Amino acid sequence: MENLNSEKNNKVSFIAGYLLSAFGYEFIFFVMTVYIFNLTQSAINIGIFTSILAFTKIFLPFSGTITDRFNKEKSFGIALIITGVLVILLFFLNNIYLVYILWFIISFFFTFIVNVRTALMTEIMPAESFLKGNSTVFVALNVAKILAPLTGGLLTSYFETKILFLFTGGIYFIAFFVTRYITLPVEKQQLVKRARAIDQIQEALAFLKNNSELKSLGLLLIARTLFLGFQITLYVTYIKSFLKLGSSEYGIFLTASAMGSIIGSLIAPYILRRANRYAVIVFTLPVHYIAFILLGLNTNYYFALLIIFISSLIFYMSAISIHSIRDSSTARHLRGTVYGTIMALSAPISVVSMIVGGLIINAFGVDKILIFSGTMSIISMVIIGFVFRKKINWIFA
Repeated sequence: MENLNSEKNNKVSFIAGYLLSAFGYEFIFFVMTVYIFNLTQSAINIGIFTSILAFTKIFLPFSGTITDRFNKEKSFGIALIITGVLVILLFFLNNIYLVYILWFIISFFFTFIVNVRTALMTEIMPAESFLKGNSTVFVALNVAKILAPLTGGLLTSYFETKILFLFTGGIYFIAFFVTRYITLPVEKQQLVKRARAIDQIQEALAFLKNNSELKSLGLLLIARTLFLGFQITLYVTYIKSFLKLGSSEYGIFLTASAMGSIIGSLIAPYILRRANRYAVIVFTLPVHYIAFILLGLNTNYYFALLIIFISSLIFYMSAISIHSIRDSSTARHLRGTVYGTIMALSAPISVVSMIVGGLIINAFGVDKILIFSGTMSIISMVIIGFVFRKKINWIFA
């Protein structure tokens, strides 16, 4: 009975900490966008700000070794408290260059938090519950994506933007206190200790090289990042320039996307318990990519809302399938490092995609780029499936 209560407390504390940390990230991202634009009156500076966050992902293999070498629940808590302090320090800065430097440091802890809480989920949720665990955290993530802009928009109407840095710091402090109640059994607390972090990274790279499932799924992630890594730019340009609508319509568009994501996350475990996970990926990802083609061909706002809702619903079914395969396929003592390495490999592509994406949208038009990106994503998936057809059974694994 005591073990059951402890497991329940761990799950409740983790989910609460996950939701708060996700909300804190989405909230500060919204606030920083407004703050930097008000400070510089330059869209270029907003682009730099978003690129910094993507760039720090290249350090994820090293932060992943910290996840694997030390107690995950303590590492999660320490990262939360440090992030809270650093975000509060933004309140005292007015120079854009100092803001960028501090944001770079904060971004490192953002990416570390994502890494450690993902690995921590696999310790708190038993292997047979990875589907439910990934579903739960994706729901929490998308709830945060809905609540953060709404809360941020409301608070910026009443308070100076800088005050909200203090508010965000408080969110991370609360998350820290919530996660203090996570107590993993001794055998799950500390998995490995190595003399050098580079040894852990080399082992993770070798593991990825020899694991066809993870390699193919990683390539799917990288291909999607290449062709759709600038989807926020696609969305805002599509709504505001192509459909010639306002910020409120754009906000509703993002809300429709988030609602689709939540529903997709909720129904995915029920479908994936009855269907082959590889088959779900094969049949859902192309539908998600076709949605971008349809957006490029569409000029009706309400139909666009329906398209983005279905696209997000379908994508999160696929994402949960991919994440559950990843979690069950990865050696337990390497999870943090492997997850970080996969993300780090896609980070430079993400930065390039964000920068080049904006340029080609301006050059060719958002409708044409939506069609191109959706088409190339489908083609890349077919190529990846063809290359790995002899090593993994995509449909009947």
